[in-house]
Amino acid sequence: MQRYIVANGSLRDDGTVWLSGDDFHHLSRVMRLGEGDEVVVSCDGASSVCRIAALERDGARLEAVRSCGVSEPGLAVTWLQGLPKGDKIDLVIRHACEIGVRALWVFAARRSVVSLPPAKLDSRLARWRKMAKEGSELAQRDRSVEVRYFSDLAAALSALASDAGRDGAPDPAARGPLLVPYEAQDAGLPGARSVFSRLARGESGSASFVIGPEGGFAPEEISQLAAAGGRLFTLGPRVFRTETAGLVTAAALFYEWGELEGSR
Repeated sequence: MQRYIVANGSLRDDGTVWLSGDDFHHLSRVMRLGEGDEVVVSCDGASSVCRIAALERDGARLEAVRSCGVSEPGLAVTWLQGLPKGDKIDLVIRHACEIGVRALWVFAARRSVVSLPPAKLDSRLARWRKMAKEGSELAQRDRSVEVRYFSDLAAALSALASDAGRDGAPDPAARGPLLVPYEAQDAGLPGARSVFSRLARGESGSASFVIGPEGGFAPEEISQLAAAGGRLFTLGPRVFRTETAGLVTAAALFYEWGELEGSR
């Protein structure tokens, strides 16, 4: 069933949902749905089957029929990704939507091959967020993956600590573990399996991990991650591409937390 993820402003006081803009165009022109047809509407992490009550010139009015099961993982995961070159970020966004991470934060790493000029930031972010919304809908998510951009790793780590804080005070423990898969396979790092198995389940409802760009992490970035409490580990003797490493890390993390089970 077609799903639309909408903002809180789409909910009306009478309990109906107003679908407009690109979503309305997709519903009426692409899907060619009409009055009486049903779709799934997701808002603020909750989803309901809704029936199209009326099609108007600039939007559709939908009425809730029944609630849907929860599709979001119980573990809120933030994926920090060093900006890759070319269109690899498109693949990363699709992976993030499908595997179930809550947020994808892109940062300009020291070894990122490309840069994002300030003049192009707004348009690029708009495109990424549109992709995230569409990808989350296709994956039958209850919410769209949050996409943000940071000028460097330090700025992303600062935001991560601030978001985890209470009453404006950063609280690193509240954000859960900060995981750092590192390509130094010969550095005697623990493996992902041993690290994940030691993580206390239920200790926190959130976790985050950081993936470097094609050139890997710079030494100063590793120092920043260590200072922030990052847990360095290896994904094994093979080297993953930057657009693959995050998907592998997220899948292993969700498996360890028991998130690859049936619907809740």
